[in-house]
Amino acid sequence: MDAPVWKFYLRSLLQQHIARPSLLLVNNLECHVSGESEAIGSDELMSVLQPLPKNAPQFAKPLDVATTAKEKRLATIKRVITAWESIEAATITSAFNKALKTNF
Repeated sequence: MDAPVWKFYLRSLLQQHIARPSLLLVNNLECHVSGESEAIGSDELMSVLQPLPKNAPQFAKPLDVATTAKEKRLATIKRVITAWESIEAATITSAFNKALKTNF
């Protein structure tokens, strides 16, 4: 999202849903925390724009947001670790012996 889209959202879409002074929690995207956005929030929307702490969006996201790439990688790594832990050492030794046609 860039600044013109954010301003359009504030003025055209969000303004229709704000009936009284409010607090708007926004992430740290540059256009969200700019002085112009804060001015629109306070003057036109009777609201205060409050940026979230730096890494908060990953912990405070709505439940309907799709999982992020980082979460998917972590889940894959955990599945691989679980799979390797479920294999017995004798099975691994057997597989190596069979592949190398040797006997360790």
